[in-house]
Amino acid sequence: SQRTQVVCALLLSLAAETGALSIGTTACMVIRLHRIPMTFPLQKLLMCAFAAHGRRQLDWDSRKNGALISAVVKWRQKYFKEVERDLDDAASGMSDLNIGSGDELAEGDEDDEEQAFDDDGEVI
Repeated sequence: SQRTQVVCALLLSLAAETGALSIGTTACMVIRLHRIPMTFPLQKLLMCAFAAHGRRQLDWDSRKNGALISAVVKWRQKYFKEVERDLDDAASGMSDLNIGSGDELAEGDEDDEEQAFDDDGEVI
């Protein structure tokens, strides 16, 4: 009886890990055949097996239908629209600051010769 309990626990653990319902069903048949009481830890492993099977099935269904790819494409489109909107907001903020284009000349004559400076900043 101890061996069958260990085998059932191993089968249910394997079913919970892989999500294979056939292994979980086999464990339930062994439990019923040997009239082993269904304890809470065994029930928990059986529920974990069903949950793992559901997750695995959902993953394969989403891959098969292309739902994952379409979700990534939609996310990228939304992301780039937000980035473009942020750039437009930043550009309009810059134009509101009245920043010059840099074409204006500094005070002084244009005809002055360029001066050379030494390391101390004095005119040579």
